[in-house]
Amino acid sequence: MFDWLWRNTLLSISEEERSWIDYRFDWLIKEFGLDDLREITVVLPTIEFFPNTYDGSDADVQNILRIVCNTMTVDRTRVRLRFFDDNTYVDGINSGASGLYAKTRRKEEIWLSTRILEDPMKVVATLSHELAHAKLIGEKRIHPNNDQDHEKLTDLATVYFGMGIFTSNCVLRESYWNAGQMSGWQMERGGYLSMNEFGYALALFSLARNEPNAGWHCFLRRDVRASLKQGIRFKSQKANQIGQLP
Repeated sequence: MFDWLWRNTLLSISEEERSWIDYRFDWLIKEFGLDDLREITVVLPTIEFFPNTYDGSDADVQNILRIVCNTMTVDRTRVRLRFFDDNTYVDGINSGASGLYAKTRRKEEIWLSTRILEDPMKVVATLSHELAHAKLIGEKRIHPNNDQDHEKLTDLATVYFGMGIFTSNCVLRESYWNAGQMSGWQMERGGYLSMNEFGYALALFSLARNEPNAGWHCFLRRDVRASLKQGIRFKSQKANQIGQLP
């Protein structure tokens, strides 16, 4: 009712995308709790959260996994970390992905591509996504065969669990290289939500925590942060219009 009053004129996402994020973010709050959402620590790419040096070793990745497990309240003993390269097939799935989640009778397995190990931000983002699978599928809150949006929902869950800075910042990763007299630039896309969708989701997260101007916003890449600000303005305008109804 009255949707015509606040048609999506402020956002960089479609009405369909906005409606889905609203619905599924509300579902996450109902599933995991609003009080828990407000208590969750937003993880930052700082030495406070990641005090150890990183060189891509197995021990380094295991340490990051422990940190992300603690943040997302996943018992570390539930999951086994494994690695694959670009010539590997895991359960018939081509290894072009950055990570994979699999549930066996004994353990939940998280597979990481060796291709991303040199990028700690990508490692954190991928582990966050795969651990969100553990929260959703591993805890039987959804079934991938019945919930066709489960991959997008998994990305959205990383926002709920305080890992959204990493997953949103890694949607696009630019890299530069030099070799002798030659240089190049490469851009890689990851994730299932777009930067604009992540920005709107992070706006919902901020507002649900009563943090419309949270300090952690500055750690978002500029395009994501712009979408977050759009989302907060949109929601504020919508609330004001509701208040003005007779």
